Amino acid sequence: MGPMSVALKAASFVAPPLFVSVFLAMVGGAFADRFDLNDAYNSCLDAPDYALGGAMAGDCMIDRSAEIDQQINTALAQAAKKFCRSADREAIKASQAAWLNYRDSYCTLIQNSPGNTGAWINGGACYLDLTQKRLESLIFLTDHAYAWCRGMQLLETLSHFGDPGGVVRRDEEAGIAWSVREVAGKRFLEVSASQTSLEPALDITSCRYCSSGADCSDGVFLFSSEDDAGNLSHRVAHLCTLEASGPRLDMIELVPSEAPSRTTLDAKRQNEWMIEGGGLRIVVDGNDNSQYWPEARRH
Repeated sequence: MGPMSVALKAASFVAPPLFVSVFLAMVGGAFADRFDLNDAYNSCLDAPDYALGGAMAGDCMIDRSAEIDQQINTALAQAAKKFCRSADREAIKASQAAWLNYRDSYCTLIQNSPGNTGAWINGGACYLDLTQKRLESLIFLTDHAYAWCRGMQLLETLSHFGDPGGVVRRDEEAGIAWSVREVAGKRFLEVSASQTSLEPALDITSCRYCSSGADCSDGVFLFSSEDDAGNLSHRVAHLCTLEASGPRLDMIELVPSEAPSRTTLDAKRQNEWMIEGGGLRIVVDGNDNSQYWPEARRH
């Protein structure tokens, strides 16, 4: 009988299955290496920061579940970008709050039953197990759920959160593509579109991109827009933080048969964007006076 089995028996409770077959390491529909809770437990025993053993194995699993919490927060925040109604975005937050309440109350009960070292380890296993499963379950929201947004729709397969270096996105049917090109130590985001007479390029040499966190909205994003006559046009948004100044949001409107128009919004701390009212609503530094792009879409 392994060390985890001993710990579970010591706590004297009937546990749910504590083995997870697979979990989603990064949201996007691709499953990573198989996860086994017993392996995670043994890994915690071997970790230098938790070398004292005993209850510290429970601490280790709780800390690892907190790291996965950060992935979950990022996944939920990015998934919310696909929804153009504030009620839907609030529903995403509410569902996560309800799940957190369930996980914390349930795992705390296990930790306190009967409140010894074995129970603490079992509680840590509970946190890690349920958090892994929560991440796995988010595939339904992140990969399959989206809103019908009239006026503007995020084209997720043509967009990218984080540093776009080495990423190429192309839609042959729409005649749109973007990629990053390096020239003489500089980096440029190049956007090509058959519907325009110009290929715009953004100098992104000084750009930094966030890689995690609920407020991580950086990257390159492609949107399609449909007018009342059913005609489609496309727009590109690029958000990063400039080393010398702060967050910058560049928005390029690829209007058919016209040269692209570009709008830039600078911030000191944060540019937060969301689809709303048929366009983008941008909140600069948390200011209540939101800005809209394109302005004509403001409702």
